Amino acid sequence: MNCEFKLIYCILKIRKVKMATIVQKDVLIEAIAQVQGHLLRSLPSSDSMNDDELFLCELREKIYNTHHDKLDYESLLVDIVKIKNKSCYS
Repeated sequence: MNCEFKLIYCILKIRKVKMATIVQKDVLIEAIAQVQGHLLRSLPSSDSMNDDELFLCELREKIYNTHHDKLDYESLLVDIVKIKNKSCYS
């Protein structure tokens, strides 16, 4: 998990208020955008998307269309970070 995500995660873990879940939703959307940008720069150019890119697109849509109270922030962030880390080592 990169330092920016760790800091936000720690702050949100300390605060146990409903508004944090709205911020967490925004953090997830931003994290997906960062990883998508990273994948775009690091993968060879192609007309089709790989499985990770498709997963991130679908996940982004799911997050946009789901109420913040229904999202599992920690689990989703772990999924996003796994894709970023996988792309860093390939």
